[in-house]
Amino acid sequence: MHMPTSARFPTIAGLLLILLLAPACQSPPTPAPAPSPADAAAEAEVRQVIDGVYAWVSGPQGTPKDRKALLALFVPDGRLVVAQAGPNGASMAQSMPVGAFADMVVQGATQRSFYEAPIRTRVDVFGGIATAWSSFTSRHAPEQPPFERGINCFTLVRTANGWRIASVAWAVETATTKLPADMAGG
Repeated sequence: MHMPTSARFPTIAGLLLILLLAPACQSPPTPAPAPSPADAAAEAEVRQVIDGVYAWVSGPQGTPKDRKALLALFVPDGRLVVAQAGPNGASMAQSMPVGAFADMVVQGATQRSFYEAPIRTRVDVFGGIATAWSSFTSRHAPEQPPFERGINCFTLVRTANGWRIASVAWAVETATTKLPADMAGG
């Protein structure tokens, strides 16, 4: 059977009409479900662990640091990684086990005061894992302006003893890398 070409192919006007009306026929987007009480409790527990790290690294010069208290916040083979610019400006990462980091902070506390505090912390929990992006300020005294800002990226796992940090990676602001607006505070 032979049909005229105009009957087999829609006109351009017909196609445009379909394209214009298609969005009106779609359902509105479904909002994300509210977090479950279990997720909210997990997030609160994760925030407690992160707050424990900020409290542990902070304090006036000469404050004794309980190395075991920091180690208890991490899985036994936890790691910390700093992402920074190397001498030639190229990106580099320095990784260390949590014990080496604890030794570095204990030594530094004998020489200077240091205070690190969160600006904003965003936590995502999925089953037994959690990630947290936590922007921070670093100061030599609580009332002084910060000498640096940056972001800590925490990865945590739920263990038989509660949430523990598997790793922390961090970077500080530079002239070319600024905190994202949603993490910079007000």
